Amino acid sequence: MKLWVMRIIGALNILFTGLGVYYFVAMIGMRWRKWPGPPSQSAWAIYILLSAISLSFLAFLGYAGVKLIKVDESVLRPLGVTFILELLFVIAIILVDWTVLPAPIAKIAVGFWEGGIDPLTPQFLTGYPLVGAVAVLLLSMKKKRPSRPE
Repeated sequence: MKLWVMRIIGALNILFTGLGVYYFVAMIGMRWRKWPGPPSQSAWAIYILLSAISLSFLAFLGYAGVKLIKVDESVLRPLGVTFILELLFVIAIILVDWTVLPAPIAKIAVGFWEGGIDPLTPQFLTGYPLVGAVAVLLLSMKKKRPSRPE
């Protein structure tokens, strides 16, 4: 049972990696030259940084997916940490963009910077990071079998 669950999670990781890259490219095409105002150099730097972090999460997700399909348990703990970091990263970005920044900067932040987290959008629309974190946590727990009296 554990082997099949690992393979299913691995396949889902690969699926969400592909969906994330596709969605990111599609959204760049849709948003190109339709930014909410002219982005400055610092706005571009933040966008590129957020995109790099999001794509790094996806790259590790794909790598871990291949390892899980091969039933390599050594990737379970780093994958669980990655799911939790993804959750914290997106929540922090949304909270900062929508609540902390002043209105003129928030316009650029919401319309432009949040495009940097587009690679993670398919995962968050389905709740996969939370489900994945719980599943990986349960898989990584080792059950201690009681010893049989002889």
